[in-house]
Amino acid sequence: MNLNFRLLFCFAFVITCTILSAQPPSWADASYRKLKFGEREYIVGYASEVNTQKENPAELLKRLENYAKGQIAEYIQVTVRSEALLSVDESNNRFEQTFSSIKHSASNMVLSGLKTETHYDQKGKTGYSLVYTKRSDLLSYYQNDLNAKLAESERRIALSRSAQSSNAEQAYSHALEALALIPEIEHAQTIIFALKRSEFEQDIQFDRVSKLKTSIDEAMRNAQKGSANTLDDACFFLAQGLKIKTGAIKSPVVLSNFTYQDTRVGSELSNRIHRSLESRLVSVAGYSVVPSGERTADHILTGTYWKEANEIKLIATLRETSGKILASAEAILPISWLEANSIGYLPENFENAYSRMKVFQTNEIVKGDLNIEVWTNKGDDNLIFVEGERLKFYVRANKECYLRFVYHLADNQSVLLLDSYYIPSNMANKVVELPDEFECTEPFGVETLQVNAQTKPFEKLKTRDQYGYKFIEEPLNEVILSTRGFKKVEPETIDRAEKRIIFTTLKK
Repeated sequence: MNLNFRLLFCFAFVITCTILSAQPPSWADASYRKLKFGEREYIVGYASEVNTQKENPAELLKRLENYAKGQIAEYIQVTVRSEALLSVDESNNRFEQTFSSIKHSASNMVLSGLKTETHYDQKGKTGYSLVYTKRSDLLSYYQNDLNAKLAESERRIALSRSAQSSNAEQAYSHALEALALIPEIEHAQTIIFALKRSEFEQDIQFDRVSKLKTSIDEAMRNAQKGSANTLDDACFFLAQGLKIKTGAIKSPVVLSNFTYQDTRVGSELSNRIHRSLESRLVSVAGYSVVPSGERTADHILTGTYWKEANEIKLIATLRETSGKILASAEAILPISWLEANSIGYLPENFENAYSRMKVFQTNEIVKGDLNIEVWTNKGDDNLIFVEGERLKFYVRANKECYLRFVYHLADNQSVLLLDSYYIPSNMANKVVELPDEFECTEPFGVETLQVNAQTKPFEKLKTRDQYGYKFIEEPLNEVILSTRGFKKVEPETIDRAEKRIIFTTLKK
C-alpha cells in the first residue's frame, strides 16, 4: 500500500533480590509503594505481568526489571526536556547550547546506582519488579562522577597542550581522549539537572565545563587547521579520530543518521554525512558498517551537528549497545562549503516541527504498567526516508491493549492511521508487523508518528475521510490531550503508554 508520508544505571552497588513464592510482595501494592517510597525522597520504577506465555520466570523477571529501569530513565528524560525549555526561556537563551547537549544526553540514558527487587508469584503465575533509588544517593553519585570526569578531561587537555609544539599526533590523541569524556560529563550534568534544578548553573559546573569544551575545540581545530574544508575531509577526521581511540572494530557497527543539535531531526546534510562517513569508517577506521535498523549489532555510532558562527561542528559518538561510550570525535565544516554545494542543514519545515515538539513535551506519559516498543524497517531513531523508499511499522506490547497510530504531517495536518488496534493477550511480548506499507513522497520535511496504547478502547476522534484516509479535524493539542486520556477515570483502572518516532523525509 502506498501512502504519502504526510499521511504517515553501573554504580559500585546494584542490589538485586529475586524471590519465588506463592504470594505477591508487599511492594506490588500501589498504596504501599506510595507510602514506602515517597516521591520527594525516591524515584521508582515498577512493572508486573501475568505469565500467559509460560515464559521462563527468570527471563520474565529480567525483562520486567528492564521495563522498570526504563521508567526511571524516562522520568529523567521527560523532566530534562520540560525543564530545559523553561530554563532557556528564563535565562534569555544564555544556556541554550548547554541545555541542548543535556537534552541530547538524556535521550541515551543509562543510569547507575539503582536498587532492584524482583518476585515471581508461583500461584498467580505473575512476575513483579521494583527498581528504586534515593534521590540524594543518585545526586551524590553523579556529583562525584562529574568532578572526577572533569578532572581527568582537564588533565588530558593539559597533556595535549604540552605536546602541541613537539608531537602533533600525540597532541591530537590527548585531545581525543579529553573529548571522549564529554558525553559522560554531559550525562552526569543531565542527572544532576533533573534532580536539582535550583542553582543549576553551579550544580552542573557550567563555567568549568564550558571552559573545558573551549579548550578541546581549540585543540581539535589546531589538529585540523587547513584540512577540513570539505565534507569528505571532515568525515576523514571523524573516522581517524575514532580509530585512534578504538583501533579496528570487526564486530558490526550501526551508523545512525546525524541529526541537528538535540532535535533528532535530519536533513540533506545528514544524508551526505552518512554516505561519506560510511565509506571512511570502512577505509580509514577499518570498521564493519551495517545498515541502520540492524537490531543485532554490537556497536552503534551516533552523531549530531551544531551551527557555530560560520561553521558546522560534527560530533560522533561510538557506543556499545549496552550504552557504554567507547570513543568520540569532532570535525569542522565551513557553512560556505554547504552553500557552494547547495546542501541544506535544516529541513524546510523545521520551525513548525520544532514548535510541535514542544507541544508533545507537555504532560508526557512517564510510566505505568503498560509498556510498548515501536520501530520501523530502519529502526526507531534518527530516521531519514528518501523519496520512493518504503516504510513498515512493528510494535510489541507487554500485555493485552489497544493501539492508536496518529501521523503528524509536515504541513501540520494529522492523520489517524489506525485506531483501537487490538493486541490480544496471546500476542503479548511478540512482534506484530502492522498490515500497511507506506511510500515516501512529497512534500518533504519533519513528521512525527505518535503511538498511544491503553488497556481500553480509545474514544473516537473527529475525522474526515479524504483520499481514502482519516484526517483529524481537532487541533494538535486537543489530539494529544484526548490520546493521552486526560479525562476522569477511576484510579488504577486503565494503563497507558506512549511512544513517538520522528522522521525526516527528503527528495531523492
